[in-house]
Amino acid sequence: MQTIRSNLTRLKNLAEKNLPEGNDIFGYAGISKLLIIDFIESSHKFSYELADLEPNFEITILKRKLAKLIDLCKDYLNEDVKGFLKEKNLTTLSIT
Repeated sequence: MQTIRSNLTRLKNLAEKNLPEGNDIFGYAGISKLLIIDFIESSHKFSYELADLEPNFEITILKRKLAKLIDLCKDYLNEDVKGFLKEKNLTTLSIT
């Protein structure tokens, strides 16, 4: 779980640096830079509760899926923020 927390911290730093200010990021009403950063911070805090369950198979699968999603988000924030999803042919993020 420590790796997930480290990656969430890196993701938060990238979001603070690269996301635009405003209340409607990329045309999504109500989605703001602050809301995204708050969500990342909440996920970081929640990861401590999941650490108690870590030997479970479900937590292992969750960690693998989270790692992929966090990497995708970090790539998005490191690349051209406006054109990344179109280039990668991605329309939604899914953990299924």
